[in-house]
Amino acid sequence: MQTDIDLESLGCAPSAASVHRSLEGINLADLRLSDLVRLKEVFSARILEDNNQAVDIPEAVLDTYNRLLTDKPLKLQRFDLPRNEVRRVSLLSPFYRGGPHLEAVSNFIGFLVSMQSLDRVDAVFSAELTPAIWTNSSRDNLKAMLTELLSSSVARFHGLKTAPEEYLKKLRIVVAPEVEELAEAIGDVVIRQEGTVLRNQFRLCTRSIFSQRPVLATVGSSLVTQVPDIDLLLTPARRSLGENEALYLRPLPRFPDDPEYLKFSPPADGSKVLLSGYASDKLARGLMKLDESDWVAMTGLFRRFPEIRWHLFGAKDVGAVWRAFPPAFLEMFATRITVSGMIDLTDVFGSGFSFLALPGVGGSGTTAKFALREAVPVLVCWNGDRDISNMFPHPAPHKSFPELVELLSDWAADSSKRAEYLAHQLADINSRANLSEKSVELSDLLTQATRLYRRRTSRWSRPGLFERLLRNVL
Repeated sequence: MQTDIDLESLGCAPSAASVHRSLEGINLADLRLSDLVRLKEVFSARILEDNNQAVDIPEAVLDTYNRLLTDKPLKLQRFDLPRNEVRRVSLLSPFYRGGPHLEAVSNFIGFLVSMQSLDRVDAVFSAELTPAIWTNSSRDNLKAMLTELLSSSVARFHGLKTAPEEYLKKLRIVVAPEVEELAEAIGDVVIRQEGTVLRNQFRLCTRSIFSQRPVLATVGSSLVTQVPDIDLLLTPARRSLGENEALYLRPLPRFPDDPEYLKFSPPADGSKVLLSGYASDKLARGLMKLDESDWVAMTGLFRRFPEIRWHLFGAKDVGAVWRAFPPAFLEMFATRITVSGMIDLTDVFGSGFSFLALPGVGGSGTTAKFALREAVPVLVCWNGDRDISNMFPHPAPHKSFPELVELLSDWAADSSKRAEYLAHQLADINSRANLSEKSVELSDLLTQATRLYRRRTSRWSRPGLFERLLRNVL
């Protein structure tokens, strides 16, 4: 039976606790998903306001908020996969806006529809953080936009002008689904494309889906170590992995690697610009993590090669980045350093000498990939918990920041060494464009998730059942 809820009145509630009390006696399972999404927005606003006013939020209130979408029941057809032959997968994603997240989703979809073992790929975009999308007109407009975008993305992923029709025939796109639409879009195995924080992870009916299907989660950041309601976590992290984790680097389109393209062409003034790009406060934090030996190495590089420049971009607070430099270094080289906020990447990488990763912070993997597309080599210290280090099938052997600076010195003295390094780096990352190998790898992981699901849902795994049967026999 459908339940109606007065969201307007709840939006005027003075606190999260009062919203929680207003929900007592209401069976949330009877609400439409669209209503639950709107309710979550109201609830979230009250929680944020309570936090800003330093109001204590009871644990029960937070528990209800976190379960609003996950606990919605969903009835699926019986799971039937006799020989573990996965023919249909569903990719569930909360992302639909442009940017690196949607690009990652689009690339992955481009790969999935090309897998010969799959007959159908259902792409579900939840828009669960944007209630305005959950109207018929908005959903239709967004679906039309995503259909066009994904078609061009499939073509671009495979280096083609148009997407092959055989690929597009496999693809079904669902936006902001109510329960019936979501149930129809769930295939043999579910893959959740997750963000780096809980609020950017797919939550529609996830507990119900987990109870009825094998579920994998693929994450782009090694910092994500826990995703609820899954059988297998596909991670780029190079650490000791548990039984329910697997190292998997998602396929990428091929990067240009023509030898002529790899040669460095300096701008008219002959400068060699080092690029470091991080969002938020990561630039300042990264600079402050460099120790005395790191700054000694950079000082030597700048003294030896007057043409070296350093452009740091993406800063939330430009002043904080300048303050993070040692005063002595700035006194000598401030005129050769540029600090910027968010910029158009095409404006800086055309004449870049190297993308220099800061060893003390994570992220910026998308920016590093942009550098490689523009034939700018990426210098990064090996670190199993850093995304840029983990994006290469064979991580760089460099252990310390001064080693990176020594390479820069070699390249500044002989640009052919830079071209040689870049050629090896591109050959490495282009192995992720070997779709035959990546298809076999993912097929094995789909089978592994299916085995984990069968074991998880087996009647023999019910607590105490085997012991009770054994007592009856004896």
